[in-house]
Amino acid sequence: MKQAPRAYYTRIHEYLQRCGFKIRKSEVALYYKIQGIDILIACLYVNDLLFMRSTYSMNDGFKKNMKREFKMNDLGLMIYFLGMEVYQPSKEIFLFLYIYIYIILNKFGMTYYELVVNSIAHGEPVFG
Repeated sequence: MKQAPRAYYTRIHEYLQRCGFKIRKSEVALYYKIQGIDILIACLYVNDLLFMRSTYSMNDGFKKNMKREFKMNDLGLMIYFLGMEVYQPSKEIFLFLYIYIYIILNKFGMTYYELVVNSIAHGEPVFG
């Protein structure tokens, strides 16, 4: 049914707002909840929900409540998402785009160009 994705998004959007999540104005699929120094971030992509947290207690409570409200599967730590490979040792997260970049470069015949390192701009506000 054409309205099914919209109904799903509306339902989960209303649920997350009831749970105290705020939405990013510039990114309608990115929700966040701040409690003191702890933060929980949820990213909605089609029918998948990816979430990150700063403490395990926020993580466990969120998963428990979500399982009560929705039929869902916990797939564990993310290893691949939207063309990105994800590596999560201890307290860090590394995102690798090698495969995605190679596919794009190959498509346009640019596989032999030199790589350039580009990092996130410092001082840019992320949440709030």
